Amino acid sequence: MMVQWMARWGLAALVGADVEVGGGLEGVVIGGAAGAGYALATSNRVRSALLMGLLCGLAGLALALAGSPLVGGTIHVVADAVEGSRATLAPLGRLIGEPDLGPVSRAILAFGEAATFGLGLARGLRRRPSHSHLT
Repeated sequence: MMVQWMARWGLAALVGADVEVGGGLEGVVIGGAAGAGYALATSNRVRSALLMGLLCGLAGLALALAGSPLVGGTIHVVADAVEGSRATLAPLGRLIGEPDLGPVSRAILAFGEAATFGLGLARGLRRRPSHSHLT
């Protein structure tokens, strides 16, 4: 809650934008999906990475469908709120036929964002350290 308040305050102070930002709930949902994927598939590196990526992606998709933007959606909201900003993600929506960053493009973006997090986390957790630098 405090981080969300600080982010809103910072955006208001820097660029005059008063926008809703996510954080805690999204982290719990995606982190929980990552933990579930890792717990279900820890015996196989590739399987654990794919399962964590899939479950995190699905968690991100569920959050987007519930109206909770992840980083990409937040960037778009901030860009729309700040006059003259060029950081809008509307061109991504137009790639799939939406006039702006619409529900389908937000869902695709959230799935990819969360799935990438899950894949990266799995890679980091499953990486075996080299013993050569330990001696």
